[in-house]
Amino acid sequence: MRILRGQSNLEVSSKGFALFVVGLVLATFVGGAVRVALSSDQVHRRIITELRNRFPKHEFQIARTEVLLSRGFLPGLGLRVRSLSFKQEVCGKLSFVLTIPEAILPLNFWSLVRGNPRLNDVEIHGGELHLDYHDCPPKTASEASTAAPAKTSGEAPQKSIQAPRLNWASLAVFMDGIELKDFAVTYEKNPTWKLVFNSAYMSLGRELNARARVDVQKSLPFGALSHPVDFELTGEGQMLQWSFNSEFKEGNVKFTGSFDTASEAALAKVAIHQVPLKDIMNELFQMGVIEHDLKLKATWLSCNLKWEGHLKGYSDMPVNLRDCRIEGGYGRAELAQADLWLNGPENFKVPAHFVIHQMQMQPVVEAFNRSVLPAVFSRLGDWSGEFNFKAPNSWNLDGALENAEIVFANQSVHGKQLIDRVHTQLALSGGKIIGKVDELKLHDGEFAGSFHFNLVDDWRNGTFQVQVDKLLLSPAIQKLMLGGGMSALSGQGEGTLVNGELGVWGGSFSIPEAHGEGWRMERLNVHSNFKNGSFHADATAKDGSIDNTWKFYSELHPTQSETQEQVAWHDVSTKVEVVKGGGTIHLLHATENGNSRSWTAKGSWLRDSEFNGSLNVGATAGKGVHVFALHGEKGILSVQDQAH
Repeated sequence: MRILRGQSNLEVSSKGFALFVVGLVLATFVGGAVRVALSSDQVHRRIITELRNRFPKHEFQIARTEVLLSRGFLPGLGLRVRSLSFKQEVCGKLSFVLTIPEAILPLNFWSLVRGNPRLNDVEIHGGELHLDYHDCPPKTASEASTAAPAKTSGEAPQKSIQAPRLNWASLAVFMDGIELKDFAVTYEKNPTWKLVFNSAYMSLGRELNARARVDVQKSLPFGALSHPVDFELTGEGQMLQWSFNSEFKEGNVKFTGSFDTASEAALAKVAIHQVPLKDIMNELFQMGVIEHDLKLKATWLSCNLKWEGHLKGYSDMPVNLRDCRIEGGYGRAELAQADLWLNGPENFKVPAHFVIHQMQMQPVVEAFNRSVLPAVFSRLGDWSGEFNFKAPNSWNLDGALENAEIVFANQSVHGKQLIDRVHTQLALSGGKIIGKVDELKLHDGEFAGSFHFNLVDDWRNGTFQVQVDKLLLSPAIQKLMLGGGMSALSGQGEGTLVNGELGVWGGSFSIPEAHGEGWRMERLNVHSNFKNGSFHADATAKDGSIDNTWKFYSELHPTQSETQEQVAWHDVSTKVEVVKGGGTIHLLHATENGNSRSWTAKGSWLRDSEFNGSLNVGATAGKGVHVFALHGEKGILSVQDQAH
C-alpha cells in the first residue's frame, strides 16, 4: 500500500505506518500506567511516611506533592513539593525552622533505568531558614549527681561547637547539586540582619564546589541597607575551604578559612579594611557583647584576625589580632598584636597594648552618652598615650591631655583658661578607678602639684586629694576674677564624691598677695570645709586696704573723713557660710591702721537677690562706736548711719 501526502512524492510504507501506530498506542498505555503508578497522592503519602520514620522528633508539613513528566517542552520525570515546612527545636544546639514555598526534585531517567534512582539539580526558589539557639535547662539534683565531675572554681568552663558531619560524596549518590534563588537566612537573636541568597549553586561529587551571590541586609528605622557578598566553597577529600568577600560601605571585609571534617581542625582568617566602626559597635551592642552603643561617627576600623584550632573546644585557642587600627575624626589608635581569649575571666592574658594619637575627648565622651562638667570645661581637648586592656574591668592608661579649656565666670562675664598639657594616669581594677593628674602646664600660667582620686567604676562615687604647690592662672583670668592679679596660690585638700556630686570637702590654701581695682590683701590664708550641702570658710589676712578707686569706696564716706583717700587694716579675719540658696557672713573683723579703730561686720544674702547686714566702726567696745546698716542689690552697696 502506498499513501501519498498532498502532491509530494513522499512515500510511507505500510510497515512503517503500522509501527508508528503501535508505538503511539504503547506510549499512551505506558504513560497512563506511569501516571497511575506515580500518582501525586500516593507519592505525597509515601514522602510523609518516610519523613515521619526518619525524623520522629521533628515537626514537618507539606501542602502538596506533584509528579512532573516534563521539563518545559522536553520530557522528564520529577517531583514538585509545595509549602514545605520543617522544624527542629533542641537545646544546646542550633534550632531552626525551614520553610520552602516550592522545590523541584528532577529525577535522572537513566539512573532510574539502571535501578539506582538519583536526582539531578534540586531547585529551590524562595524560602527561608530561621535559626535560633536555646540554652538547656539546669540539671536536676539526680542528673547532676550522675554527671561528670565539675571543674575547679579557678578554671573557666570550656566552650565547644559540635562540628557538623558533612559527607558530600554520600550526598552526591542521591543528587547532582542544589540551586537556590531568593533564599533567606535569619537569626532570632539578631533580627535586624538577613542573608538573602540571590543566586547560589552547589555541585556535588567527589569534589564539592559552591558559589553564591548573597545580599547581607540590615534593617533600619528608615529602610534597609544591603551589602553584596561573593561566596565560594570547595571541598576535596575531607577538607573544606571557603572565602567570603564583601564591600562594606567605604571598606572591605574578607573571610577565608578551612575545615577538616575528619580531625575537626579548622582555620579562619578575617581581614577588615576601613569598615565604619559605628556599625560594628551598634551590632555588638545589640548582641549584648558591649554595654553601650558607642556612636563613633566618621571612624573606621582595619584589622587582621586569625584563629586556628579544633571546633570541639574552640575556646582553648586565642584569636590573633594583628595590625589593627582605628582612625578618623576622633584621632588614631593602633594595636600591633594581641591574642584574644574566648574563655576565662580576662579577654587578654597579656594586656593588649594600644598606642593612641590625639584622641578627641569631647566626641568620645558624647559617644558614651556622658557629659563631663560642661559648665566647667568648654573643650576637653585631645589625648595621646598608651592604653593597656585585659578585660572590661581591668585596664590602665598613661598619657597626656592637650588643648583643653576651663571656663571661669564673674558677673555673667566668661573667660577661658587654656591647658597646654596635663599628664594623666588611670587604672581600673577590682571595681576601683585609681587616677593621678599632674605635670599641668597652663597657657600664660604656672602649676606645680597633683590630683589623685579613687572612684568606683561608675565615676560618681569615691575620694580625691588635691596638692597644689604653685598655681598661677593667666593674667586675663586673674583680671576677670579679681579685677587685678595675685601671686601664686598653694594649698591642699581632700574630699568625696557621692552620686556625682561633692559629698565632703576639707582643705586650706594661701596667697601671699592679691589685688584688684582699689583694693589689696596680703598674706591671705583660707581654711574651708563642705558637708551636708553647706560650705564654711575661715579666712585671715595679715594686711588689707582700700582706696578711693574702689567702686564701693564712696559709699563708706559716713565711716571716715571725707579727705581720707585710703583705709588700711591689719589682722583681718572672717567666717563665711555658703549654701545653695545664699550665704551668711558670721563675722568680719579688722583693725584699722593708725587709729586702731575696730571694724566688725556681719550679714546675709540670698542667691541672685539682695544683701543685708551691719557694720560697727569705732573703739573696741563702748563709747565712740558707729553702727551702720548695709544693703546691697544688683552690684550697688548703700551704707546708712544708724546710731552714734
